Amino acid sequence: MTAKVQNSDLEQFSSLGVAGVISKPFDPLTLVEQITEILH
Repeated sequence: MTAKVQNSDLEQFSSLGVAGVISKPFDPLTLVEQITEILH
């Protein structure tokens, strides 16, 4: 979870093997769905 969602940051996260990013502010009603999608 991060407040940094610039393309360069996302590319760096991806190169580090991060499965997904949830940016803040996030929608609490869809948080479980986002986490489930990332874990698959």
